[in-house]
Amino acid sequence: MSISKYISVPSFFMDRVILDFRGDQQASMPGSISIPILDNHEYWSIKQFGFAHKKTVQLVKRMRNMIRETQSKFDNQKIVIVCFDGGLISKFVWEEMRMNADVKILKGGYRRYRKDVKRSFEKAYRFIVLYGQTGSGKTHSLRFLAEHDFQTIDLEKLAHHSGSVFGNLNEEIQPSQE
Repeated sequence: MSISKYISVPSFFMDRVILDFRGDQQASMPGSISIPILDNHEYWSIKQFGFAHKKTVQLVKRMRNMIRETQSKFDNQKIVIVCFDGGLISKFVWEEMRMNADVKILKGGYRRYRKDVKRSFEKAYRFIVLYGQTGSGKTHSLRFLAEHDFQTIDLEKLAHHSGSVFGNLNEEIQPSQE
């Protein structure tokens, strides 16, 4: 179903279910669903002997069952597979899922994701603060910029706040600070 096997970090969050197949000793990636398919010992057995060796046959059978069960929970959804480095396990899971789902592998896996996140904090960002009196069109300006693919943060929208003049008109209740 899927044409390209890989997806890059900036685009992989877009409307996809993130399935993290890394080992059970690792914290799952933010926003992902953790499915520890192998523990460290099992991973190294597969790495050493491969998927077709008599020592790993039962392991592979269990992995296939887990993958089928997982896939059935996410029918008709776009999926991103994450493992440590986007290699052995990701490719196996992709091969098992690709005929029945739109599935991609996070290129470089969790290792590359961490590097890219760390690198993003090294960049110098330019922020523009939009301010003005009530009713001056700040919200309208933010919406216009967002519609034209500019990154915006509407703090009033996040806080469900329209200013004291408008109160809760057509808004959700303002969240508590506690």
